Amino acid sequence: MRGIATSGWRGRSFSRGIADSVTVLAENAAMADAAATMIANAVNVDNHGIKRVRACDIQAESDLGLLLVTRDVPALDRKAIDFALDAGAHAARHYLHQGLIERAALRLQGQVRLVGNDCVTPPQANVIQSAAKNLLLSSVEKQILRCALNDKI
Repeated sequence: MRGIATSGWRGRSFSRGIADSVTVLAENAAMADAAATMIANAVNVDNHGIKRVRACDIQAESDLGLLLVTRDVPALDRKAIDFALDAGAHAARHYLHQGLIERAALRLQGQVRLVGNDCVTPPQANVIQSAAKNLLLSSVEKQILRCALNDKI
C-alpha cells in the first residue's frame, strides 16, 4: 500500500520553510509524512518580510526547541518564489533518486513544481483508487494520485 502526506507552513504543525503545501506520494504514510516535512522545510528563501519565531516560544514542549519556524510569509516576487520552489524541488529529486519518494507536488503562492518519474500503475491500483474516491483531497493531492494511477480516478 502507498502513503500520501502534505506539509507546509500553513498547517497545524510547525515548518521551517515557506511552502504553502508539499504533497508527497511514497511507499507508506510514515515515509510520505517525513519526506513532505523535509521537502517543505527546503522550500525557502532569504526575505526580510518572512516572520519566523522560535518553536519553543509558540509551544514550550516543542521538539524543535530554539529552531526558528515560519509564522507568516508576505507576497513574494516571482524570482523569490522560483528560488524557493527550486530549492524544494532539488530536495525532492534527491529523495526520489534515493527511492524514498515516488512523487511530490510543491506549492507556493500560486506556483507549483512537480517532481517524479513517469507514471506507472501500482500493483494495488484498485485498492488505492477505491480509497482515493472516498477521501477529501486537495487538487494537488488528486493530481499526484491521478498520475500515480494513470488517470483512473
